Amino acid sequence: MNSGFFQLQELAVPLVIAGLIVLFSALTFGVWSQRIRRARQAVQALHQDLTQATGSGHDALRHARLQTEDEALRFLLRETEAGLIDLPHTRADAEPSVQSSSFRPHAEVWTVQSVMGTRMNLALFETMPNLLIGFGLMCTFVFLAIALQQAGVALNAIDASTRQQDQALQSLIATAGGKFITSIAGLLCSLIWNWRAKVSLEKLQAALDGLCHTLRARIPDNAAEASM
Repeated sequence: MNSGFFQLQELAVPLVIAGLIVLFSALTFGVWSQRIRRARQAVQALHQDLTQATGSGHDALRHARLQTEDEALRFLLRETEAGLIDLPHTRADAEPSVQSSSFRPHAEVWTVQSVMGTRMNLALFETMPNLLIGFGLMCTFVFLAIALQQAGVALNAIDASTRQQDQALQSLIATAGGKFITSIAGLLCSLIWNWRAKVSLEKLQAALDGLCHTLRARIPDNAAEASM
């Protein structure tokens, strides 16, 4: 009974740190994933506005800029409009007209980095799984170093009996495995973070791909070739 209580007492700090790792990763990912979700919803609303807009490419972009309340998307709309050029367009069954074209490919303007740049540190979001693993491993090595140092002191004590030395060695072996709980917590949180982050970012990328497809249909991004 006393041995089990001692082992549990030895593992109290690693268990608390493992719990803090799980809590921190859950709260942080929840906040950042909510920002990604809001950005995706804003992109989808913008996509719908552009689909319903009428008139020229300039008119469609101005209409979408007035409809959206997202500053990052307004900036990207201004960037898109700044790269437009009006070129003569002739159809076989219609009068000559003017069509707006873009010098820059829409996929280069409308990226996950550009949409999320003002909302969160995307590089830190993608690096966080490595940080969780690294912190868990660091705590494990710190606990093991402390346990080895304490066991070494007990084994090398001049007045320590053979029984006391055996007890110190048994205690080290019994609690050594529990020291890895922080590494396990960091690894588990890293795997879940990677999985959910990929899903969230892929959904945002899919929304941006749909938006770029609509922009390309309304405003071709081949101005360089068309102007030749």
